[in-house]
Amino acid sequence: MRAVTVAMTTLALLGLVACSEDGGPPEPLAIDEAASAAPADEPSSSPVSPAGEDASQSPPAGEGEASDEGRSGVTVGELPADGQEAAAADAYVEYLRVRTAAFRAVKVDLVALSSVAIGAALQDVQGGVAYREREKLHMVGDLRVDVTDVSVQGRSARLTACLDNGTAEANRRGRIVEQDPPEHYRSTAELRRFGPDVWLVGSVDYTEVTDC
Repeated sequence: MRAVTVAMTTLALLGLVACSEDGGPPEPLAIDEAASAAPADEPSSSPVSPAGEDASQSPPAGEGEASDEGRSGVTVGELPADGQEAAAADAYVEYLRVRTAAFRAVKVDLVALSSVAIGAALQDVQGGVAYREREKLHMVGDLRVDVTDVSVQGRSARLTACLDNGTAEANRRGRIVEQDPPEHYRSTAELRRFGPDVWLVGSVDYTEVTDC
């Protein structure tokens, strides 16, 4: 097992897409403008105050303010040491990095996203960005991930991970408006291999847990 840290200024069925003729990853997909619903049961999904709240409803200065200092990325704990299990785990971590960056910036980097995700996993990010844009919110904070199990069968993989959640939703004034965000999630992901050591995340489920 190894520990690495992925720094960043950022945090369900397998979708099938056509491969390129040489068997490589799918071509980048167009953004689905209809994917505007808030993703359910995901990190940073607790009830939030109305995005249009006035200053009197915001937390007092110094309380609940969003700060990126020390909370600006995805910290990685345990990962498989080698083989296709390690390649799949690395792909999942990179997906979390792209996803978190999108929710923080409220903008989809389609090139980055389509290089790590297909199907429902890709649509989850598009929908999450659309939701935050509509509600005038953005994600702050960071996330720690420990990949606890990876099972590879041919060109498919199933992964289980523990997420220690340090993220929350903030309004455009930078004030945290999310009430008591969950501290831990168990994440289950389905991935598909498109080439040597090339894995794309097809779907991810998040379940709130007390510890994992």
